[in-house]
Amino acid sequence: MSERLNEKTTEKTVHPRVFGPGSQSEIPKSAFDIEYSTQWRREVLYLHDKGIEFSYVRDNPRYDVKTYKYKKTPELFKALADFYEQVSREKAFFAELEKRDKKALEVKPLPELEGGEALA
Repeated sequence: MSERLNEKTTEKTVHPRVFGPGSQSEIPKSAFDIEYSTQWRREVLYLHDKGIEFSYVRDNPRYDVKTYKYKKTPELFKALADFYEQVSREKAFFAELEKRDKKALEVKPLPELEGGEALA
């Protein structure tokens, strides 16, 4: 546990979940999963295209969901970084398209004729 001084009373306060240098607690070994998991089929297909295969699949028939588990490797995280960068670019692209569509669909006032009548 780490201890910090309380500025108002100068007493020490204890934060049991703070880990790091000087803390009295160690991070439990069970705090980190040794596998990466995903349920997004598009991510699974992308990793497959990059030559990264899942270790196993956990099927939940009640909710009709499959969880794909991967061994954590540098290659996996490089592929995931590339994948999520691509997803981010796609989101930005479609957001820009949506903004353009809204602008194109804005109702503009009709121009008036010389006599004050609107064109129909």
